[in-house]
This record gives sequence, structure tokens and C-alpha cells, in this order.
Amino acid sequence: MFRLGAEKITFVRYSIKKSAFESLAALAKLYTKPPEYYLDDKIGVSL
Repeated sequence: MFRLGAEKITFVRYSIKKSAFESLAALAKLYTKPPEYYLDDKIGVSL
């Protein structure tokens, strides 16, 4: 039971790291391309 809990915590930590990395990637994209390009890309994804 304790081991299962530890695995769950590890998974949650992994998910947080992954989302943080994705946020960083989005920021990198924002700074490496013009803001217009970034906005067009986001609108295209949401539609």
C-alpha cells in the first residue's frame, strides 16, 4: 500500500515537471518567433 502511494507521488511529480517543461517550451517559442506568429498558432490550435 505504501509503495503504491510512493509511485503515485512520483507520477504527480513527473506530471508537474512535464507541465513546467511545456510552459518553458511555450515561452521559448514566444521569444524565438514574432508575437503575431505565436498568437496565430495558438488561435489555430484552439479552433
